[in-house]
Amino acid sequence: MSTDQELVTLKLPERLDRSATVKLKEELDSAQGQGVVLDGGENEAISGLGIQLICKAKSHWETSGWSFDISQPSDKLSEALSWLGHDQISQTEGF
Repeated sequence: MSTDQELVTLKLPERLDRSATVKLKEELDSAQGQGVVLDGGENEAISGLGIQLICKAKSHWETSGWSFDISQPSDKLSEALSWLGHDQISQTEGF
């Protein structure tokens, strides 16, 4: 993985429900070929579908050689990821 990667920051919404997850999927599709940082600072609720998308995207990005991180996860986001067993998602800050 190159340290000179172009990074795209995507802001997670306050509620990552089904409709917001669809929008995030579209944003991630547009960010292919770049490193991604998810700003989780304002997220207060995340659906199972949202967690699945984030985990799948992380796996895809890392397999492709691009970075994928969560920065500044809110307490609620950190708790949800940890509670559901997905706290292995690397983050630039937090956890």
